Amino acid sequence: MSTVSLSAEPMGLRFIRPALLKEGASAALHPYPAAALDLLEARLERGFDWPTGESAAPEAELVAALKLPIYSHLATVRTLLRVLDQGSESRLTLAEYADRKGYTKHYFNVKQLLRSNSNGLDYNLRQILAYPNIVDYLITLAIVLDELDTPEGIFSFITASRGSWKRIYDFVVAKSVWDWKKERRIDLPNSSVDDQIVARLRQSVVSMEQNAFAARVNALFREYVYDADKLAILEAAEKELGEIPDADIPPLLAYLKQSKIPITADNAAYYVSIALTQLNNAQPSRSSDPDGELTVEDYSVDYYDENSTSLEFDRSSVEAAAMLFYTMVWGDQIGIFEVIERIIGQTSTQYQLSIRQQQVAEDLSLYALDERFEDLRSGRTYRRIPPAERQMFYRQVFGVGQAPVTDGMAVNSDFPRLWAVLMTETARYIAKVEENAGIGLAISPQKVYQAIEDLQYNLSSFCAGMAKVTAPRIYREMDFVVRRLLDSNDIKAQLSRRGSPSFWRVIETVRGTSDLNPLRNKGIYGHKILSTIAQATPALVEDATAFGNFISTVDAYIVAESQLGDQPEAGGEVVDEGGYGHGLPQLPMPPGMPVGGLPSGSGGGSEDWNF
Repeated sequence: MSTVSLSAEPMGLRFIRPALLKEGASAALHPYPAAALDLLEARLERGFDWPTGESAAPEAELVAALKLPIYSHLATVRTLLRVLDQGSESRLTLAEYADRKGYTKHYFNVKQLLRSNSNGLDYNLRQILAYPNIVDYLITLAIVLDELDTPEGIFSFITASRGSWKRIYDFVVAKSVWDWKKERRIDLPNSSVDDQIVARLRQSVVSMEQNAFAARVNALFREYVYDADKLAILEAAEKELGEIPDADIPPLLAYLKQSKIPITADNAAYYVSIALTQLNNAQPSRSSDPDGELTVEDYSVDYYDENSTSLEFDRSSVEAAAMLFYTMVWGDQIGIFEVIERIIGQTSTQYQLSIRQQQVAEDLSLYALDERFEDLRSGRTYRRIPPAERQMFYRQVFGVGQAPVTDGMAVNSDFPRLWAVLMTETARYIAKVEENAGIGLAISPQKVYQAIEDLQYNLSSFCAGMAKVTAPRIYREMDFVVRRLLDSNDIKAQLSRRGSPSFWRVIETVRGTSDLNPLRNKGIYGHKILSTIAQATPALVEDATAFGNFISTVDAYIVAESQLGDQPEAGGEVVDEGGYGHGLPQLPMPPGMPVGGLPSGSGGGSEDWNF
């Protein structure tokens, strides 16, 4: 992939210091994460120690500092924050370091890329990128430590699901838990408990939004700490048994909470010693009363972390997948990209246009000769996305086609099955509702919602990295082609059937078909389904109107797909041989599953479906 090209380059980073993404923040940041980010931003703004008169030593120290952990509450640990807090008055910021090393262009291009794609980033990442010096730090990590030299590569390094932004999130979590404990004067016998809490927060990324973050941290402190009388019992046991290992504190607290026999400071040593023996032998805990009878409670189970904060998914990734689906169907199945290629390539004498409008001439020149297009929202121009790249991302996100992928790129082979499950469960739900309409029997929507959740987590994992970045770029290219070219009066007047003022008639002329409605509906309803999935919470099934709308949308998608299955092969040059959907005649697809590739007018349903 080529690097981002800009019309003008900055003289230095000091001219682009405003925060990248603070505008339009949707919800307030929790005070503890905000304080942690403010602290890191202030220290980075102060800069690194750079004694005058020395040569390589200051730079070596700076590079070594970049490799350090950002924070630790242990005074003996060397961290980035402590390095930034030391040294002489002669200091150098990362922006100034970039100017010296010639990285300014990289910084500028990456920040432009971050700005143009900010809507596709999740809440935590947007908040982190609102701090200019932290952004400089993340870019420097990519350039200096990972030796990346393209804006796209650096962007992916920062924003990937486990990208370098996670280093900032991990720091925020550790600092916030420590501040939480200090402000509430929570006295722990050792550091194991807060380490366990930090580990849990890092394992499942939690939104730093005020309410969500407070709820999750409170829940974890309640689980591990707030039961002060249990901690006092363990302290009493330590007086007789000696110091209890840090790692054993959490399971012992759970043991004390679950015990049906009252354990007090007086008998703590006896029962805790039994529990420790069981832990050391790696055996399941036995009943503290070996002669007692089994009760119903002995067969109870715990569903563990059944709260929404521990099961988060990346909503922006699912929205990006919805956008990619829409452009896949309209751009490549309907054939918007192929149609404009045939027009500018003059593959037939009927496409030899007489261009009268200056704007159309300039747009055609930009698209055909410069191989670029204009983003109609921002006014910036970008390179066109080659068909092979589009096919690669369709395969990555939706698991369709045989397009070559880059080394190490994961292909979403599970999506076709999960999509088919959603279609199937929705059809069954509709059938059950209709069967029981007269008797008022409530039909459970749980299987439909389970299919929704499965798709949420699936697409969060696979619509990541450059696929997530490229999705809006592909859409904006298609938007340019439609609005500036196919919908222009010059092209419509000469290529539209019967002089219709609709660009759809231009597509029908070039494609040699007269009914694109099923494909249009497939793109629209497929996007609506995935966009609803991106925003879905358990509240969806409780809202009869919202859930009914979703079911109706899926039903409409199934109808559109069934119409495509009955559609006769269209005439014209654009039709590929071998079956509906981008020249993949041997590709077995589940019902309702979109197929990516070059446009085709031929039908191709699935015999497995019978609605």
